[in-house]
Amino acid sequence: FFEFIKKFSFFKAVYYSLFHSVSAFCNAGFSLFSDNLSGFKNSFLINMTISLLIFLGGIGFSTILNCYNVLRKKEKKLTLTTKLSIGISVFLVIIGMIAIFIFEYSNKNTIGNLPFTQKLEASFFQSITTRTAGFNTVSISGLKKSTSLLFIILMFIGASPGSTGGGVKTTTFGLIVLGVITIIKNKEYIEYNGRKISWTNFNRAISIVFISVCYIVIILFLLILLEPDINVMNLLFELVSAFGTVGVTRNLTPYLGNMSKILLIVTMFIGRVGP
Repeated sequence: FFEFIKKFSFFKAVYYSLFHSVSAFCNAGFSLFSDNLSGFKNSFLINMTISLLIFLGGIGFSTILNCYNVLRKKEKKLTLTTKLSIGISVFLVIIGMIAIFIFEYSNKNTIGNLPFTQKLEASFFQSITTRTAGFNTVSISGLKKSTSLLFIILMFIGASPGSTGGGVKTTTFGLIVLGVITIIKNKEYIEYNGRKISWTNFNRAISIVFISVCYIVIILFLLILLEPDINVMNLLFELVSAFGTVGVTRNLTPYLGNMSKILLIVTMFIGRVGP
């Protein structure tokens, strides 16, 4: 509100503040501005507030409740799911921010013309919002191919279980990483923070990713047949964005045929229900 009141009337600022706050926490990514939030890429307040709301909405309600109960001393310790959700989320945000900053540093279509600190802000914001929310302060269609591939990976992983976001979930990704490390080290049990994790959970995580990848490959194949003139990377980007219920776009969806749009609609529904 304190940012919007600088540009709009009191009631309009209240309305815009409420709409964008809910949109951010629910990881919807809808904006009332034609350029999404690109007009506020220089605003530290907007970048940090929206990012915090996206993060809270994306880590899951059970995680928030567990943290609250521990702070109030109603529960003794954080659950394994909470630790994984927060740990993996923070890790992906940091890795994503660093990668976006490096890949896009000199790209004038995105952050190339921004001062150093604003480049960091934009990279941080886009790293958070790409996983689940769909807001953008830079041009998505202007991204380099390397950054687009990074976005696809982040969108595929998505948010945490029981959250407002989609994707295969951070805990699924975390379990697979832990399981692979355990196999490489030739250990008998998967361990995290001194606690054992069942191999059954690892197998379930592998199954979720396998089903998801198979679905995306099949739909991508159909989209290639339906849209032979469109770049495969752009098709994959829109498809994974739909599957992760993210909503970022390379400005492609409006120009797709009706059948292709129906496939994306089905993909959004499946991505929200969860594989």
